[in-house]
Amino acid sequence: QAEDALHESEERLRSILDNTTAVVYIKDIQGRYTFINRQFETLFHVKRGEIKGKSPYDCFPEEIAAAHLENDRKVFEVKIPMQFDEMATHDDGQLHSYLSVKFPLFDSAGTVYAVCGISTDITERKRMEDQLRRLSSAVEQSSTTIVITDTNGNIQYVNPKFTQLTGYTPEEAIGKNPRILKSGKTPPEVYKQLWDAITAGGEWQGEFCNKKKNGEFYWELAHISPLRNSEGAITNFIAFKDDITERKRMESEHEKLREQ
Repeated sequence: QAEDALHESEERLRSILDNTTAVVYIKDIQGRYTFINRQFETLFHVKRGEIKGKSPYDCFPEEIAAAHLENDRKVFEVKIPMQFDEMATHDDGQLHSYLSVKFPLFDSAGTVYAVCGISTDITERKRMEDQLRRLSSAVEQSSTTIVITDTNGNIQYVNPKFTQLTGYTPEEAIGKNPRILKSGKTPPEVYKQLWDAITAGGEWQGEFCNKKKNGEFYWELAHISPLRNSEGAITNFIAFKDDITERKRMESEHEKLREQ
């Protein structure tokens, strides 16, 4: 009965390990594999019956294998679970990023005899993070003023160009309504047209005469549109605004010359 219960427990554990999307493996103190799960077989084109006695050098390029074994060594040394960012090449030759949690296995005498690793493919997450970093850098360094509000129109983000142009710091602007920039020179119907357009899910483009923190007037050409979540619901509004004060000044001067 005890043997049957143990066998049943082992089969249950094997089923769990073989149906997880994570890569699971065990290596002895010499760095040789003693167990791999089905996901390891699938991604790295290695058969479970052929893996025993093999090391990462038999499965991955030398530099990657050496990094894996160095991380294993650290776990053997400190004898506690550790987390690593690792790379691995799939059987199609593509390089993938993995988040690996590795922990020591102890025998009945308390001696570490193996390391178990559970590695999750985070390639797509890394790609999205890199893309987000590039986007964030572009927004932060943009020569265009960028403002993001919630659906009530309250400011949630302003880029450095906003501060440079208006004089309002992020701390002074966030949580406020863009009305802090109103000069009184833009007709009320312009704001109504804007709000009606974007709350209906459309885009709006037009000109504002706004006022800086120091009271100076300036002109902006604004393009404002809604941002939606994965379900298609509007969550925010984003405004891209260019300073056209100099253009408006020149237009005014040309108009005066024509009138003379």
